[in-house]
Amino acid sequence: PRLTRKAADMLKNHYVSFRRETKLQAEESGQISAIPLTVRQLESLIRIAESLAKMQLSEEANEDHVKEAVRLFKVSTLKATKEGG
Repeated sequence: PRLTRKAADMLKNHYVSFRRETKLQAEESGQISAIPLTVRQLESLIRIAESLAKMQLSEEANEDHVKEAVRLFKVSTLKATKEGG
């Protein structure tokens, strides 16, 4: 499955938002994030969204797949960054 244009834009916006949040947290706390958000995390979000589409036998990963990928990312990776690793 491939991301639709809307899904790709949505994913990009979430990624930029995550980076901004992480940077603000680092500036406020004076500590570097335990898990830096890099292009690798963006790629993992893409793979998760595409895998969710594949599980539904869909040819395209849409906004719903991206929403679920973002939700999973938040409860795993971002939770770890807030807790310091």
